[in-house]
Amino acid sequence: GTGSLFVFLRLYNLIVKRLAIAKQLAVDKDGEVQVSLPHVALEGIREGAHDSNHVYETFVSLLCSQVEGHGDSTRYETQVRQLLGNNAYELYTMDKLIAHAYKQLKAMGDDDILHQFIQIYRRYHKYTGVFKPNAIKSEASHWSSDEVFGIEMYRDEEGVLTMACEYI
Repeated sequence: GTGSLFVFLRLYNLIVKRLAIAKQLAVDKDGEVQVSLPHVALEGIREGAHDSNHVYETFVSLLCSQVEGHGDSTRYETQVRQLLGNNAYELYTMDKLIAHAYKQLKAMGDDDILHQFIQIYRRYHKYTGVFKPNAIKSEASHWSSDEVFGIEMYRDEEGVLTMACEYI
C-alpha cells in the first residue's frame, strides 16, 4: 500500500487503542473514575446510572457530539475527566484523531497508486486464489516511485490479530 494507507491504518490503530482505554477506565472501579457527581458537567445523566456500560456509552456520546462540532474542547476535556478520571488524558484529543483519520480516508479515495495496488491484489487473488506478495512487489516496482509499504495481517499463536508493515 501507499503512505496514505499506512497513515490511516496507524490512526485507526490509535483510535481502537484509545477506545479500549476508555472502556477500561469505565470498568476500572479501583482507579480514579470520578462518577460521583457527573451531572454537574454532564446534562442528562440519570442519578445512580453509573455502571461501566453507561459510563462508556456516555463517553462515546460525548465524543460523537465533539466530532460533529457540537461543543468546545475545554468543556469536552472537563466532561471526560469528570466521567472517566484524571487518567483519561489520552482521550482528550480523540476528536482530532478521528478527524485526521477521516481526512486520510478521503485521501485514500484519491490515491491512484493505492487503487492500482488494489487492482493488482484482486487480479492475483482472483486467478490464483492465493496472495502472492513477491509477484505484487515485482509488478508494483515498475510503476511506483512513491513510498510503498507492505502491509500484512495475521493471527499469532494466541489468535490475536496483528498487523505488520514494512517499507519496500
